[in-house]
Amino acid sequence: MSSFYQYPSLDTRNKYYKAKKGFDYYKCNNYNRCCKDMNATTSTRSLKTGLNELFREFIGKYKLDQKYTEVFKEQMKLTISRNEKEQIRDEKILRRELSVLDFKFNKLNDKYIYHGLDGSIYENQKTILESQKIRLSEEYSKFNKKISNLDEKIESCSLIAQNINKY
Repeated sequence: MSSFYQYPSLDTRNKYYKAKKGFDYYKCNNYNRCCKDMNATTSTRSLKTGLNELFREFIGKYKLDQKYTEVFKEQMKLTISRNEKEQIRDEKILRRELSVLDFKFNKLNDKYIYHGLDGSIYENQKTILESQKIRLSEEYSKFNKKISNLDEKIESCSLIAQNINKY
């Protein structure tokens, strides 16, 4: 939001949510409060327009021209394709790391069973390897989400971009 609302000071604002009243507001971080705090929505007690309304006005100026929709759709497909390739690469890296952990775990078991590794060292290393495997498995499970109906979603995004002020 800071790109369309210029703060009087150079510092940033923090966003807070007021649960009792059910609205967001932005608080100036400057110690001398050279700028006023701003509510995200307009309020009956305020003469100022809230940031949400300012954003709607700002974004309402933009519209994707009809002649660019096909290029927009093609660019979205290329971007999604690039992201999928990156995802496949990252997925392979995680699979490799998981197989390395399995190898280390098997090697640790062999040392414990056949070579007399101390039980406390075994349990310590086993706990470390198991926690690493859980973390990597959680990361790996995030990769299994594929986009279904890609053409429909791209068409929907194109319609939104053409009429962004209506959404």
